[in-house]
Amino acid sequence: MEPTYYLDESGSSGDLVSAGESFDFARQPVFALACIGVHDMPDLENEINRLKARHRVQSEELKSTAVKYKPAFVTEMAAYLELKRLPVFIEVVDKRFFFCMNMVNHLILPAGGPIDHEPGTMWIRNVFAEYLHAELPKSVMQAYVDACDEHSLEATGRAYDTLLSWLQDGRDGDEIVGALRHSVANSRMEFDSLASQQADAWRDGLPIPDQSKRGRLFWMLPNLSSFTNIYARINLFHDRVVGGLTLVHDEQEQYDQILSEGKITAEKLLDLGMDLPLAHADYAFTQQASLIFRRSADCVGIQAADVLAGFVGRYVQANLASVVVPNGAHSEALRSLLNLSEPMRGTGINFVLAQKDIDRMGISWTGPRF
Repeated sequence: MEPTYYLDESGSSGDLVSAGESFDFARQPVFALACIGVHDMPDLENEINRLKARHRVQSEELKSTAVKYKPAFVTEMAAYLELKRLPVFIEVVDKRFFFCMNMVNHLILPAGGPIDHEPGTMWIRNVFAEYLHAELPKSVMQAYVDACDEHSLEATGRAYDTLLSWLQDGRDGDEIVGALRHSVANSRMEFDSLASQQADAWRDGLPIPDQSKRGRLFWMLPNLSSFTNIYARINLFHDRVVGGLTLVHDEQEQYDQILSEGKITAEKLLDLGMDLPLAHADYAFTQQASLIFRRSADCVGIQAADVLAGFVGRYVQANLASVVVPNGAHSEALRSLLNLSEPMRGTGINFVLAQKDIDRMGISWTGPRF
């Protein structure tokens, strides 16, 4: 019997253009999306009811906030998932790092073909993103946000110039800065050449926006990239035989169309000849799963996914804020989720974080960050 996959998220504050003046992302700097494959829903419902009674959770609908101070709830849920061999896929994203990744992939080293996915190129992209994550000032980030908002040649040009000016300001002798400066200067020249020929060249250097059903543009949505990556990880887990599967996502009033279209786009990559050779996800879709949206109040599977997303998101956010995370029950709960990982099958947690933050948490597997 094939599982049904249930998904819910934590820490969504819109696209990264809505970062706020302080770039605190509405005080939600971390996004997490969790997915659980369920074969026997009545059995899962019984287990959730047992855990709620054991840990004195009173609310009818299980929310991650209800077990915020009950990490043992997560540990015991993970034990159940492991016992029943239910696949778990979690994406956790540091939004600042994700912002820097987008700058690298579009402004600094825009797509150049198959070479983009060669190990050496991906390594350079990671090095650049790590540096920007650690050093990038708000003024440069704001210039990039303005370029996304304004849709003009002048704004995109300012984004290049603001970044280049910062890189040239007293940063001689740094090998990474030198490589960044060279890459930005080259991309700036290519932009100038294109701008002299095309009025819409302002798009060059910017991410491709996603449009909601009401026509609103969203830029750099971590929920979209997380969803498509989990879908690709499920594709790997099922050896590309996903035609009979159903993905059940918590209802998304603003983003349901964007997620549905993102799924279709991912499914077309193989036909377009776009090969993404990732070790822990498979974007070569030969079949298509179904995607539906349901209210979490009506679906225990979504509620269970919410518990995992909320816990992992809060744990990582505490680490990024340099808040001491308890070494006892909270760390045990995280370890219990890490034990669900089979990287070569795509399961477990994919941490889209700077390497220094991953190292600080003692995480051994990061998965495909680019």
